[in-house]
Parts: sequence; C-alpha cells; structure tokens
Amino acid sequence: MKEHVTVIPADGIIICDGMALSCAFTAHAENLHALQWHNGRGHIEYRTGGVMSNEAIASYEAEVAPYVERWQAEYEALHPAPAAFSGNATEKKPAALDTVHNRLFPAAKTGAAGGQTRPEEPAFSADFSGRGADGHSNPASSSRPEAPAELSVCRAETDKTTSGETGPLPFSRATDRQMADSRHDGKNWYCLWPDGWLEQGGEAAIGPGGTVSIAFPRAFGTLWHISLTPSGFTGEKNHAASIGLAAQSDSGFTACQLNNRKSGHWNGFLWHACGESA
Repeated sequence: MKEHVTVIPADGIIICDGMALSCAFTAHAENLHALQWHNGRGHIEYRTGGVMSNEAIASYEAEVAPYVERWQAEYEALHPAPAAFSGNATEKKPAALDTVHNRLFPAAKTGAAGGQTRPEEPAFSADFSGRGADGHSNPASSSRPEAPAELSVCRAETDKTTSGETGPLPFSRATDRQMADSRHDGKNWYCLWPDGWLEQGGEAAIGPGGTVSIAFPRAFGTLWHISLTPSGFTGEKNHAASIGLAAQSDSGFTACQLNNRKSGHWNGFLWHACGESA
C-alpha cells in the first residue's frame, strides 16, 4: 500500500510517494478531475460543467489500488531489476590455474623411508658458452628455461587491477577502508569517510517547467561537485528537455526543468554530490 497517491487524468500523471510518472490509463469514474490519498484517507475531485465537487474515498482497494498498480508497472518498465547472478559459488577454478600451479609446485617425491623430499628444481645447463668477452652471461644464448606462458597471462591480469597504477576515480574515493558514517532511507543516502570526504545522492520527481529544492542529508563544509541525471522521459523524442541547477549551497540545491511542454519532458532525476564534510 502506498501512503501518498495523486492521480491527474487530464495530464496522464500518477504520483506515488513523491515520484511522478506519466501513465496511460482510463479514469474509473466519469468527470474525474483528481484523486488524492494521504495517510489512510483521501477524496476524489469531480469537474462537471465547470463546477467542482469532492467525494470521500470509500475503498482503497477499489478506487486507489488500481492506479498504484498501473504506476508500479510503469516504474518497473523504467527501472528493470538487474539480472540474478547465475554463477556457482562452489564452481571449480579454471583448468588453466591448475596448470600454472602444477608448473610452480610439482608433486613431491616419496623417499625410501616413506617421507617426502623437496620438489625437483628445474634443470639448468652447465654450458657456459654463452658468456661474452667480459665474462657475463649473454641472455640471448642462455639455456635457462623460459617462464610458463600461463604466468605471463596471470601477471598481466594482476597488473590491470593494481590500484597503484590506475589511481582513484575522479570525484570518488574507491577504497576498502571502513566508512566513518553512512545512511540510506530508500531515496537518499550519504557516505562519510574517515578523512572527512563526503558523498551523497538520491532521486526526486519533477514536472514540466517545475523546480525542486533538495536538502542534503548531511551538510558539506566545502561542496566540490553536483551532477544531475534526468530519468523517465515522456513524450515525443524530438522535443528538447533538460534539467539543470538553479541554485546550490553547502546545505542543498534547487533543480529546474527548462522545458514546460507536457508532450515531451522528464519525470524525475538522480543526483550526486561530493566534497569535504562540515
């Protein structure tokens, strides 16, 4: 059950718990102007011949739930769930790794007394014909066996993931350190690191030509960066639509939708901010 539901048939909009989505639906009652449901009760607004009238909602299941189900279907279409992991946690390691292991650690031999002896070491040639005039070995003619090809592959894969070579991501501090503090309430979140670095984010709904003010869950001491990502586009694709910052401070920001056309607009946006904590 959704605690906050608003239905506006003329605009084709259903709003559930603050998230507005454009949905194709048919009103359950004639002359329905709007439906409002909040905290266990609500009413229906009718417009008949230019005259407005209200009527209390008698049943959530019969009058509100069908709109919530239509909104949920639209939300799931815009935010598909990630595919479930199909791997097997107990799956055996690739055969290539066994090959490398066997080359590095050959099976130990059993001595005459039944005990184990150290593994055989690779044999090296005693031919010193490869030495140059200065007495040093010439690598080009050395008979030392080359490392297995599998080792080169494993080493290359290890080098790719070495954090010291790639460095930290911009505006992010990817690390395995424990966070100093964090919170997530379903729509907004923040992560505070021991060195004072603060990252925050969330999602919000916005209508055509509208503005939305967002208060950061935790105030910044110095705000470095804010990014907005529009989501849930509705209407004709050839209509320009964008969402930008109208104002910002260490405690929050205001976003605005620059397009007021209902025939082509965004229904909401995701935001991310980072900087030094207060």
